[in-house]
Amino acid sequence: MNYVSGASLAGAVYSYAATLVPGGYTYYFEAKDASGVDAGGTPTDESSGPTVGNQAPALAWTGEANYASDGVYPKAGNASTNYVFRAKYSDPDNDAPGAGFPRVHIKRGGAEIAGSPFAMSYASGANDTGAIYTLTKNLAAGDYSYSFEALDLYSGAATGAPTVERSGLVVIGDAAAPPAQEVKVYHGVFKPGQSERASVAFNTPAAVAITVTAYNSLGGKVKELYRGTSSPGLNSVQWDGRDESGQRVSSGVYTIKIEGGGINQSKRVVVVR
Repeated sequence: MNYVSGASLAGAVYSYAATLVPGGYTYYFEAKDASGVDAGGTPTDESSGPTVGNQAPALAWTGEANYASDGVYPKAGNASTNYVFRAKYSDPDNDAPGAGFPRVHIKRGGAEIAGSPFAMSYASGANDTGAIYTLTKNLAAGDYSYSFEALDLYSGAATGAPTVERSGLVVIGDAAAPPAQEVKVYHGVFKPGQSERASVAFNTPAAVAITVTAYNSLGGKVKELYRGTSSPGLNSVQWDGRDESGQRVSSGVYTIKIEGGGINQSKRVVVVR
């Protein structure tokens, strides 16, 4: 300890300051005089010390263009496309991420791909206000889901929307991309009960208003799959075989209709239960 004030005969004050990692602590004091005699007194008895807490970190979308409500861009492409994953890490204690975090879990067909989870690289920002991390991957053809994970230095697990698994990333073969304004269906026969999805891919030369809707064999609307603005180039919309209420539809033939931007096409898919 460091001397602060006073005299040994009347009482000298000593002090020590330390930064403590999260946990519960006890403490006691120890002293010897110049002759090696141990000090007595209440401070030599062990006492309960401070409990140091750890506030959990959080993961959030970065808010950048194409990442306002998602963590990967583009959402569709072929095997030579660079898919860029991005997420923002923040910690109220200003703790840095633990070694190897944040990281991305990438699944294909419900199973983690080789090497997953993948450690992300720091891009910009600060831990207390939000640091952006990124990962760029090429992926083989298939339907993908993904989620983000982070721990702080003291193993506090991050919460936030990016930690929840998301689907909707589709990679098609290099030669399979449809030409502009043509629609193709991938995995047109699928089993929703086994987490399979049908994927509809289409190219638009510019950002255009698009609606994608699933109908049953009688022409009744089952679910609106997408209504919004497409991205220039390759787009993909998936259907998990559920209706507007979230219930799985029965086995049978269904039609997915794509309208907008010069496209007005219907494609058949088959649901198998």
